Amino acid sequence: MSQDTPNKPTRGGARKGAGRKAGSGQFKEPTVVKRIPESLVISLEQWLSEHKQRNEQKGRAQNALMLPSDALMMMPDPVRLRIPVAQDAVRAGLPASASPDIADYLDFNTYLVNNPAHTIAVYVKGDSMAKVGIFEGDMLVVDRSVEAHHRDIVLANLDDEFTVKRLIKTTTGVELHPENDDYPIIRPTEESILSIVGVVLYSIKKTW
Repeated sequence: MSQDTPNKPTRGGARKGAGRKAGSGQFKEPTVVKRIPESLVISLEQWLSEHKQRNEQKGRAQNALMLPSDALMMMPDPVRLRIPVAQDAVRAGLPASASPDIADYLDFNTYLVNNPAHTIAVYVKGDSMAKVGIFEGDMLVVDRSVEAHHRDIVLANLDDEFTVKRLIKTTTGVELHPENDDYPIIRPTEESILSIVGVVLYSIKKTW
C-alpha cells in the first residue's frame, strides 16, 4: 500500500525571478549568448567599450541641443512692439530728401522669430565668419526647426563644441566652412560626432 508524502521544497534548478534581469547590464538591453574564439575576446571587449563610449558621447551631444523646460517662458499675451517703418528707404549713397510718412509698423517679436518654441539666440565669439558680416559680439538668431541645406550658415555641435560655419554638402559627407581665410575648413571624421543645432536666420549687431 503506497502512502503519499508531503511535497518538499526542491533544491537546485531555475528559480522564478532569479538571475540578472533583462536589460540590467551595462548596455541596458537584452543579451544573447554567442560562441567566439578565445583569441578574439580581448578585441571584442575593447570594441564594445569603444562602442559604449561613442553612444555616451552622442547622448551628451543630443542633450546639449535640448533647452531646459523653463528656458523659454512664453507669455500668454506678449507685448506687441509697434516700431514705425518709414515709407521711403534710406539711401546709403547720396543723400535724399527725408519723408516723414509711415508705411507700416514693425514688431521685432514676429519679424525675427518665426517659431518661438524652437528659436534660440547666441553671441558670437571670434571672427571666422567675418566675410559674411558676422563678428565677435554679434547676436545670432537660430531656428532649430529649419532643415539645414547646402551653403546655409548653421550653428553646429562638433564633439561637444559649438561653432558657427557655412554648411557644405559633398559627395562624401559634410564640411563646415569658415568665411575667413585665416581659418581651416572643418572636415568631420568617422569618429566625430556632428549635430546641426539649427540654421542662422539673422545676425544682430550694435553700431556703437
